[in-house]
Amino acid sequence: VKNRFNVHSQTLMHLCDGMHLFSRQLPNMGTPYISRLVYDVQAFSVFLLHGGRVSGGICSRLFSKEEFIEIVFCAVDSTYQTRGYGRLVMNYLKLYLQNIEIYDLLTCADNEAVTYFRKQGFNKHEILINPSRWVGCIKDYDGITLVHCKIRPDVDYLHFPISLRKQQIVLEQKTGVILTANQQNPLYTMNASSKPNDIVFLPKQNDDLEQQNSKSDIFN
Repeated sequence: VKNRFNVHSQTLMHLCDGMHLFSRQLPNMGTPYISRLVYDVQAFSVFLLHGGRVSGGICSRLFSKEEFIEIVFCAVDSTYQTRGYGRLVMNYLKLYLQNIEIYDLLTCADNEAVTYFRKQGFNKHEILINPSRWVGCIKDYDGITLVHCKIRPDVDYLHFPISLRKQQIVLEQKTGVILTANQQNPLYTMNASSKPNDIVFLPKQNDDLEQQNSKSDIFN
């Protein structure tokens, strides 16, 4: 969802809902600051709707020339937290970025949010993007941690659990070890005939992605 000078009224309603969601869940940011960024024509947001109302969302700024985006706000309504909404909205954002061929995500996470971003594939130890691309674009604050996520164009993030299970099946076939949550990675117990190169990223499910694009309005 993106604000435009001729934006549809329904889009404005979603932006308004999203602004109130960020204000409730991120009170330290201040409503005026949140409102200015959410309605900025250079920003875009991905929202999850529950019962027609925004229940989760991510607001981002796109830096086209530098080829990366900055996540400005990320929040899920307290009623729907711990239900996987945060992961889902992040996966929709990654799907959108694959479509526009932007593969670098940066954000400044406070101490409480670092764990969430780590689970979504963000790295706080290695910022794998040239500083010349983002220094001066992103403001650095005390008490926050800059984290980076590299998006792979060949990974289906929206159907990641299914893809992960398929990867587990490949590992089991190559190693002869049944993969469970408490076992070590079977890559360390591969036999002589197994090759690490046999484990590859599964391609995206293009048909499913086209269906998702036709059903969802998050890219409008």
